[in-house]
Amino acid sequence: MIEHTFAPTFLDSAAPPFDDSLDAVCVRTLGALVDLADDALMLTDADMVIVAANPAVRDLFGVAPDQIVGRSVELFIPARYRAMHRRLLDGFHKGVRDAWLTGAVRRITALHACGDEFQVQVAIAATRIGGETLFAMAVRPFAADDRRAKQSQRPARIVEHITDEICVIHAHTLQLLSANRAARNNLGFSPTEIPTLNALDILPALTINRFRTLTRPLLDSVQNDVVFPSVHQRRNGSTYDVELRLLYMADEDPPVFVAIGRDISDWLQVQTQLQRSERYDPVTMLPNRTMSLDRLGTLLADPNPESSLGTVMLVCLDNLKTLADSLGYETLLEATRVISQRLSAACPADHLVGRIGETEFLVIAAQLTEADAIRTLARSILAVLQTRMVISGYTFVPKASLGIARFPHDGADAEDLLQRASLAARIARDDETHSFTFASRDRKRAVRLDLELEGALSRALDENAFKLVFQPIVDVTSWTYSGAEALLRWTNHRFGAIGPDVFVPILERSGLIADVGLWVLDRACHLCRVWDEAGLTGLRVAVNLSPRQVTSGLPSAIENKLAHYGLAPQRLDLEITENIFLRHDAELVEILQRIKAMGVQLSIDDFGTGYSALSYLRRLPLDAIKIDRSFVQDMVNSEEAAAIVRAIAALGHALDRRTLAEGVETEEQLDMLRHMGCHEIQGYLFGPPRPADELVALLRRPPPHRTDQAGPRPTEGNRFVA
Repeated sequence: MIEHTFAPTFLDSAAPPFDDSLDAVCVRTLGALVDLADDALMLTDADMVIVAANPAVRDLFGVAPDQIVGRSVELFIPARYRAMHRRLLDGFHKGVRDAWLTGAVRRITALHACGDEFQVQVAIAATRIGGETLFAMAVRPFAADDRRAKQSQRPARIVEHITDEICVIHAHTLQLLSANRAARNNLGFSPTEIPTLNALDILPALTINRFRTLTRPLLDSVQNDVVFPSVHQRRNGSTYDVELRLLYMADEDPPVFVAIGRDISDWLQVQTQLQRSERYDPVTMLPNRTMSLDRLGTLLADPNPESSLGTVMLVCLDNLKTLADSLGYETLLEATRVISQRLSAACPADHLVGRIGETEFLVIAAQLTEADAIRTLARSILAVLQTRMVISGYTFVPKASLGIARFPHDGADAEDLLQRASLAARIARDDETHSFTFASRDRKRAVRLDLELEGALSRALDENAFKLVFQPIVDVTSWTYSGAEALLRWTNHRFGAIGPDVFVPILERSGLIADVGLWVLDRACHLCRVWDEAGLTGLRVAVNLSPRQVTSGLPSAIENKLAHYGLAPQRLDLEITENIFLRHDAELVEILQRIKAMGVQLSIDDFGTGYSALSYLRRLPLDAIKIDRSFVQDMVNSEEAAAIVRAIAALGHALDRRTLAEGVETEEQLDMLRHMGCHEIQGYLFGPPRPADELVALLRRPPPHRTDQAGPRPTEGNRFVA
């Protein structure tokens, strides 16, 4: 067996002067016939060195015609037969009678470029042109070996159709010897242009020394492969990001590098957008919680005592949730943008204003320490915020409570200061003054209020104070309901309706989340049984999972609930937030894998708003990615938000994950999401979350048609004041 050398042959591209002599006409005619023939045809000189070949050679032997010109036909003859071939050629030239080199069709054993042997029929004719002896050979697979010949070409065909870019590079000259279809299409070069390129022609970010450094571990047999990010340059000069994996084939003649490239432009776009979303709020474009607390931490760590003094103000909008429940989430976002603009205008330019929660803003005022100055700023902020505004044709008056903490007097780190400011804001709200309170005042009262809420929550299950409401989920490809998400609500006789953003952290901190979580799981599974009895089979119910619920006992609890209600595991969809991955422990992965092994669906909720790292999307058995509603709501007016949604949808397709968009309220949003390839949607487009009995009645009917999807809205004459 011989190793085929895929070295390109560089021919003189200058065309010879036109010659109309008989010999020249014969050569041109013969060349035309060679190109048109179905058989593999080769023209050789008297020593059997190939001078021309037709395209059919590639199909039969797996090598391009221009790569064999100047090589002996022994390239296609197994080593054990080459001595006999040379004797026949020598005998032919000497006129030996028994040397049957020409004049008959023979069956011989041939050698494919990949090293496989197969049977062919070959006919050889000799002629003289211009006084020189030439051989014309016609080769076709032996009839019985047609199938084997095709099988020997199968690896090359598979490589040609692989979606990753695959290039073979001469290890010494770095010339491109071949490239598959994906590489040619992405780079914009034709098959005949590939052999004229050097690897560095398409890798503008690399120098020859850098390339040699990267491949040194391969040449020294220290590593089997090297993987690194790079940039590919197309024929038109444009570039795109790739991840390259290089292999070294030392046994080839000559040795070659095999480069496997993957276009990672979409991945990098997702990473860039998510990194930005980790620092800025997409609705207001103000610094988000992460960036705000980082800035506060930097101030606290400043070694200059004067620079590490200042004030933080937590601004809580107490009635924004009521606005959302009445007029929809899109109206809430419009009000949030107006409020952020007012708050920014009320603060000096050197103060940082950030949005750290759905209804919370943070003001960081470095070197603001005088109590009177702090009070003046607080009153100014409240006066600006609590001014009548018109949102979507409705009048709305925000109500705000402001908690103040001074550093380092009230706390040594950012989280401690924020907690003190939050307790102060809660006192102001509890007094129904909607004004401001200093954290240093009446801390015992703030702690007592927190304990009272915790005590009320501990009795909530026994008092049946919790309830579940459900928001339907629509499959946009089939335009049918695919399930619903369960949402927890709590109303207390003393405190009234308390939002999940307030009571869920208390449940988690107190450990009550375990019992409440099991209750939610039980009620959700019960709903699936109700669906089945109503003839609504196959629908999924989604349940939010707190990070504190993911313990070793969770898989057994889920299994017991499914068995109790006789449900298929696929009916349950557990939604976990990205922040769960801050734990970074092997037990977490093992627990989620056990749950997934049952057949339960797993989804990432609010994707892009928490601990955004793409690595866990590949490591964990996730079924779906939920696009946070803040991106969805803002994507019509913000190209950046639209780019994030588009990138997440593309990421879902690339990873074969279902994508679900939350907070869909308008047909324009729906059209954009459909165009981006989003699989499912949920939101106020189909009305607010509703009790289980109302949900069953809704699911009995197909989703509304496009013209009446938006659902009822108050009339324009209504006036709404929260």
